[in-house]
Amino acid sequence: MSDKVPIPRKQESVPYVRVQFHLTPNPNLNAAHAIGIHEADCDTVMDIIALKEDLQDNLGPAENQVWKHGDTLLEDDKSLKTYGLDIPVDKLHIVVHRLGA
Repeated sequence: MSDKVPIPRKQESVPYVRVQFHLTPNPNLNAAHAIGIHEADCDTVMDIIALKEDLQDNLGPAENQVWKHGDTLLEDDKSLKTYGLDIPVDKLHIVVHRLGA
């Protein structure tokens, strides 16, 4: 039996991730308490605002969308990659709260 501990490999980043969007009327709720409304393959290096604009037919006007992943608010001028969300996963869950809804 070896005492060597395997060195963890850094997962390679991917250009797109499959995202399931969950809608909630309350911005303090997580994906477990929200309704899954849409799935899309999202570019991991595009600014969040560009993704919101691409998805506004399904999620409402981009300027009214607030995106969260876990407890992290995703800022419009950053990308999924900025938040380390560019790793291979089966599905990424993002909660969307629509302002004025």
